[in-house]
Amino acid sequence: MELGDAVKVRLAELTERRPLGIELTPVSDQSASVRDSVDDFVGNVVLALAIVVGTLLVFMGVRSGILMGGILLVTVAGTLFGMYALGLDMQRISLGALIISLGMLVDNAIVVVDGTLVRVRRGEDPAAAAISVVRRTMWPLLGGTAVGVLAFSAIGFSPDNTGEYAGSLFWTIAIALLFSWLVAIWLTPWFCTLLLRPTDPGAVAAEPGILRIYRRLLTSSLRRRWVTIGLVTALFASAVASFGLVRGGFFPASTRAQFVVDYVLPQGTDIRRTSGDAVGIAEWIRTLDGVTGTNTVVGGGHLRFMLTYAAESGNPAYGQVLVDVEDHTRIAALMPRIVEHVKNGYHDGRAKVWQFVLGPGGASQIEARFSGPAPAVLRRLAARAKAVYANQGALGIQDDWGEMEKVLRPRVNEANARRAGLSRADISRAVATQFEGTVIGIFREGSDLHPIVFRPVARDRDRIERIREVHVFSTLAGRYVPIAQVVDGFDLVLENARLRRLDRSLAVTAQADPAPGVSAGDLFERIRPAVEAIELPPGYSLEWRGQHGGSQDANRGLAATMPYGFGAMIVVVFLLFNAIRQPVIVYLTVPLALIGVVYGLILTGTPLEFVAILAVLSLAGMLIKNAIVLIDETDSRIGEGADRMDAVVDAAVSR
Repeated sequence: MELGDAVKVRLAELTERRPLGIELTPVSDQSASVRDSVDDFVGNVVLALAIVVGTLLVFMGVRSGILMGGILLVTVAGTLFGMYALGLDMQRISLGALIISLGMLVDNAIVVVDGTLVRVRRGEDPAAAAISVVRRTMWPLLGGTAVGVLAFSAIGFSPDNTGEYAGSLFWTIAIALLFSWLVAIWLTPWFCTLLLRPTDPGAVAAEPGILRIYRRLLTSSLRRRWVTIGLVTALFASAVASFGLVRGGFFPASTRAQFVVDYVLPQGTDIRRTSGDAVGIAEWIRTLDGVTGTNTVVGGGHLRFMLTYAAESGNPAYGQVLVDVEDHTRIAALMPRIVEHVKNGYHDGRAKVWQFVLGPGGASQIEARFSGPAPAVLRRLAARAKAVYANQGALGIQDDWGEMEKVLRPRVNEANARRAGLSRADISRAVATQFEGTVIGIFREGSDLHPIVFRPVARDRDRIERIREVHVFSTLAGRYVPIAQVVDGFDLVLENARLRRLDRSLAVTAQADPAPGVSAGDLFERIRPAVEAIELPPGYSLEWRGQHGGSQDANRGLAATMPYGFGAMIVVVFLLFNAIRQPVIVYLTVPLALIGVVYGLILTGTPLEFVAILAVLSLAGMLIKNAIVLIDETDSRIGEGADRMDAVVDAAVSR
């Protein structure tokens, strides 16, 4: 943002030196995008803070709610200081981590405040009550906090580019949770002594109605434990069976008020034709309601103006239009209109309209990459995959090789060429000079160097039939030889203009995108069986890229580090209790979260994207932490001599 402001100041200073008629228009002002994004996320953080504090005021009372609100603000401030000390920037991921951790930040302090409040209501001195609660809960809280941090360790240490993109989430959450534990055992007791007042033990208020209802429900469920276990098992089994109904995804679409139109003509099209079409499309787009401007580039992509944008390599048959809109919510309605306009008005070309994503990705959402030695075989495999895409109603069907180009190939008479002292390279240079010219020198103008090109006039260069009149200079004969003496004729053939390689092997990628209203995950599941059924000759392979491939890479990165994180979580819980039963109980509760996750995602139509996986990890950490505190409370009551059944119910009601 500082750099963007400095550039704008400097541009303003140079206004008077700008030639008349020259205007500067920003293609992409990332500083403004970052400022808007940060402001939006800061607003979300403030809103989340207000929701948390409001909830605490309702359920814990005015004094406890104000106390918790102050603790939460101190914790957030300490987290921001920790981020500053470690050099973590304020960006979407780190601010998102703050929002994710808000619900977890208050957990430690709530345990201390609520435990102190219960003792104060019994008539104990607030200071003594707070000290007693902290001594009893500080290590279970630390264990639960460590588990919450370790739940995100797979992201922080993932070797995949997704881990690089989202790694700050782990460090931000680690700072926030560890600082929240420190505040809970150090500052919270002091706040309790300031705001909580001892009461007459005889004047203790009756248990709130909602807790009495919960106590009766819990007692009834425990007395009918086999019915409860059967019901929970059935819900869990149904959630597992319904998991296939959850939509897949990788990263969500960006809220950037800009999208992209890729326009592609048949390979070999003159760049002037591409430029005319692209400019015409851009002019039409600017007439649409909600569009504020366009920026067009032909022959390749734009400069890489943001992290998640990858420019197309040089191609005269390719043009790209960046479209600016008033609000990102308008993009969904504009995209199909643009595709339909290009389809009806530009029959030789095809358009792909796409949005930026909040993470690694881009390109097409469905991609099947075939690798092997022979270009012709790879083209056939890609064509079969594209036919499957078309049968399933996909859009933007193409491959990254493009069409084959028409080429005039001379049939060189080797015997005559040798007698004349000419090689194929000599003939090729002569033809290139005729139609493209050859550099014969450099002209210096100030600090600029301009090539001096020798070539025929335009009317001769533009007539392909003049190729038979080309003369080739023979160093052996010391004179020019007519090309007809060494070339028997010319064949019009198709050649591959663009071949791509991966790990030194030829690779072609068949690409497509879903139609509006169709998720990439649903389209992929329909396409996948037919594409994988394509018979591959020996030496050829198929690899899925696009959204599915990126998601698989991210999941592999998480899978490489997740065992260490979860292993550490298990060790922490076992060390905390120094027993077997309690950790087993803790980890039996975690899979049950799948019930709410699966049905929540299905009912709301939310895809299980990378961000949703973060939420699931957050939920798992909170579950384990709550279970640790609950079981520790239960063990404490049993240690005080309470009946086991009463200890379980009382601890659950207390927590």
